[in-house]
Amino acid sequence: MRTWMLCLLSLAGLASAEAQETDLTGRVYSLIADYQLNCEDLRSQPWAFVGKGKSVRLRKGEVMPQDHWYVGCEQGGKSLFASSQTYTSSTGDYREGWNQRFESKRGVLLRTRIYSDKPATVLKELEEDEKKETLRAISRIDPFDQVFGTASSLRTGGKSRRNNWEMLLSDTCELVEGKYDEDGNVVAFFKLDWNYPGTMTITFGKKSDFLPIDVKQTVTVPGNREIPLSHQLIEWKQKRKIKVPSHLKAISNQPSGLSQTFNIDFDWRLGKEIPAKIIDSEMPDWREKRRILFDVDWQRRGVTPLDLIPDPNTRG
Repeated sequence: MRTWMLCLLSLAGLASAEAQETDLTGRVYSLIADYQLNCEDLRSQPWAFVGKGKSVRLRKGEVMPQDHWYVGCEQGGKSLFASSQTYTSSTGDYREGWNQRFESKRGVLLRTRIYSDKPATVLKELEEDEKKETLRAISRIDPFDQVFGTASSLRTGGKSRRNNWEMLLSDTCELVEGKYDEDGNVVAFFKLDWNYPGTMTITFGKKSDFLPIDVKQTVTVPGNREIPLSHQLIEWKQKRKIKVPSHLKAISNQPSGLSQTFNIDFDWRLGKEIPAKIIDSEMPDWREKRRILFDVDWQRRGVTPLDLIPDPNTRG
């Protein structure tokens, strides 16, 4: 009788251990907290990044390649974010259209030209509707926030929303399931009830210290049809004691049929690598000190980029 009871208790213990192993709800929220701590470690010091990449837009059989730059920096309570994409002018040559956003305790300044010679827009002086429209047009691309954002932000210039991971903890986001895949990664499945109903599937990579390496989002359209909205693959590298995004491949799909694929490489500078007063709103070109810091040169107006045609040796 005693042996039989011990067998039952042993089986019950095994069943309990297996249940704990398969129920990863707590593990998922712990990984989100770890991600937040990694971001806070970055933002506790001066930091800067430059992202360079390409995209290909597909719509009704038309193929449109574009070059992209993404620039960001924070230091001493000030920040600068800028992004650009090539476009075709009326004369048929390629130009880079830049959006630039400078933030400090005094407010937000915006520029929309490569060397802006018109008065900068002061956000606090705008009416509320004008402010929302301006923020939509000129916003920030922060690689850490982009991880949980949508790929379409890379095309439109980004979202003003900071700390996207906080949305995963809100009442409009439900964690349905967390599990291990065959490679030991943690996969979390969320139901979303934001501006639209949808889903988000996040894979936290075992080989990347369980940081997000794969983020998929879907949207539910009329007729209860679920379609892919965004898919992002993220690579990470060690920068001192912090992990930073080093490469992003993203696919954006729109219900209208527009599809766009991005490939972006990020380079980072942290802490003492950042020179003093790298952010200066009085400079004719806000981006110039970052261009020098990273030893890069973006295209100038009227110049046709030779590398606009995708390189077959570039990562897919």
